[in-house]
Amino acid sequence: MTYDFPNELLSPQRDLNQVRADLTALYKQLPYSVEPLEGGQRPEGYPDSPGWSEQEQTEVAALRRRERELSAVIDARLLG
Repeated sequence: MTYDFPNELLSPQRDLNQVRADLTALYKQLPYSVEPLEGGQRPEGYPDSPGWSEQEQTEVAALRRRERELSAVIDARLLG
């Protein structure tokens, strides 16, 4: 049995998938710590982290916000 996904949600679902892919790619490029952190404060083998720049933090926040918005659109339609 298959479920027919509502046509009006195909675009928001595609957009949500893209936002999540963009977030994943961005996270892989960013330092492991948002705030500057000396490697000695982490388990052995971690280098110092310069932290995220304001631009990087803004970009992550915008993608997270968009992810929440798209999730709300999809949830409202499916649950409402």
